[in-house]
Amino acid sequence: MLPVTRDSAASQVAVITGAARGIGRAVALSFAAQGSPVVIAARSADALANTAADIERAGGQVLAVTTDVRDEAQVTALMERAVARFGRIDVLVCGAATPVVRPTIELSLDDWNLVIATNLTGTFLCVREAGKHMLAQRSGRIVTFGAVNGILPFPERLAHATSKAGVIHLTKALAAEWTPLGVTVNCVVPGWTRTEVVDDYIDRGAIDVDKIEARTPARRMAEPDEIVRAVMFLSSPDAGFVSGQPLIVDGGWTIYGFYE
Repeated sequence: MLPVTRDSAASQVAVITGAARGIGRAVALSFAAQGSPVVIAARSADALANTAADIERAGGQVLAVTTDVRDEAQVTALMERAVARFGRIDVLVCGAATPVVRPTIELSLDDWNLVIATNLTGTFLCVREAGKHMLAQRSGRIVTFGAVNGILPFPERLAHATSKAGVIHLTKALAAEWTPLGVTVNCVVPGWTRTEVVDDYIDRGAIDVDKIEARTPARRMAEPDEIVRAVMFLSSPDAGFVSGQPLIVDGGWTIYGFYE
């Protein structure tokens, strides 16, 4: 067996926001399972504690930091605590996000500001603060999260579509600046995925599963683990020459031009 080195996946110190549930939680568990020390962040202290407990029960190293990514001081403290505990930050996964589904004429300024501040500004704050440490060590992997409606917008999701389109372009712009300095920046763009949020919309009748599956060439939604695998690839040494790319994991949704 080859010895573990700093470039090996198992030695990476990973910071994951939005780690209390859904894809962010699954990403945190995956990093911990491969032996990486993980720093997990989310607004919900109780849900975050549950994720941390699961990691600890499995023998993983974890630091849980309750964080609102809209708050600059909290994001700065998150990254500083990560470095104080584990010495460095090798991977940042920006999983924190919030959706609002509402007709645009009913979309309040508070709704708009919540989504933009969480999804776009929160991503900016996290990459900037983690980037200070990564640039100093001349290495790092940053993975942001877009969404397919940042490429092909859906009705009644104006703020979310705008924020995710912004994240995709933020990723490209940052990669152009930081890749020469040793930090790669990529974006995972999930399609419809069976997370708690999506299941809630399904239960409330806001999402028609049959229509989504008929529109998707794969004829199903993604499972969270399928999105996690894309994150793990982009965070790994295997993706060392990949930067500035939106990796779309959508079962073919965004390339499907046929009609039913």
